[in-house]
Amino acid sequence: MLHADGGYRWMDHRSRPVFDETGRVVRRVSGWRDVEAEVEAQQRLAESELRYRLLAENSSDVVMRTRDNVVVWVSGSLTAALGWSPEEWIGHSMAEFGHLDDLPQVERARTDMNEGRPVILRVRLKAKPGDYRWVELHSQRYEDEEGNPDGFQSSFRTIDAEVLAEAELLRRATYDDLTGALKRDGAIRRLTALENQQRAPGAFTAALFVDVDRFKVVNDTWGHVVGDTLLLAIAERFRTTLRSGDILARMGGDEFLVILEGLHGVDDAVSVADKLRRMAAEPLQVGEERVTATVSIGVTMCQPIDTAEDILARADAAMFAAKEAGRDRVFTMASP
Repeated sequence: MLHADGGYRWMDHRSRPVFDETGRVVRRVSGWRDVEAEVEAQQRLAESELRYRLLAENSSDVVMRTRDNVVVWVSGSLTAALGWSPEEWIGHSMAEFGHLDDLPQVERARTDMNEGRPVILRVRLKAKPGDYRWVELHSQRYEDEEGNPDGFQSSFRTIDAEVLAEAELLRRATYDDLTGALKRDGAIRRLTALENQQRAPGAFTAALFVDVDRFKVVNDTWGHVVGDTLLLAIAERFRTTLRSGDILARMGGDEFLVILEGLHGVDDAVSVADKLRRMAAEPLQVGEERVTATVSIGVTMCQPIDTAEDILARADAAMFAAKEAGRDRVFTMASP
């Protein structure tokens, strides 16, 4: 409608009839209401939603809205990311697509978002073939035009390559490249953890320090390639004897540490150590060479008051005692 200022304004016109006692329309009552502000607000909202949709639909990240954990809208980039069409997600609970092991952290994140804090988390979502993909999910509380909470808005992207790369870096930092045994730092952390660990009555822990006898002679005679092959073979032989919960670590060079938990006493530890000693002494065929090496093993029982340094010192001293006694044998050293 033309306004007095020469411009046009949006007006809401309403008219209703007035009836007499016979039911005839005798006049009409009309009214006008200025709705310029309301129309402008609706236009701004429509433009905002259009921009949001354009950004979401043209982003490689998946953008979605959820309400009561149910998907109410998701961008078409979902198909490229996980193989689903948006229609296959809309109206469904996110619990249908999440990994069960990730539910606890998702619940904690939902609590944070309800309190107004945005969250970033890594979770696994089900792809259409049925496998799971790692995604990095950014979520926050969604508020309507009046500032009222109305579910959550989220975006995510697949990060399988990053997760695999990080896992490989962690593996290299944790395990020895040659033998696959735990590295020294990891073994010390495990020993340190024993200090505060609650142990079942009658369950004991032992540390076995293993050193390959005359390993320098092996390297000098056949070369470092044969020496490395021997260390790898010893580690693999040890693994076939040890239980799944036992720990095998390479402490450096030709030295290994074995941590045995849940033993009945020192006799159990000595029995395992002697099996390892006999397995290490079996000849190894490397190309045309037949290599034989023995090991000396020091055994000590871990006490609740021991530090990692205490345990390593006793086990190392017991190993040297085994060498001095003639090598290829097991020697025990009790705690003071």
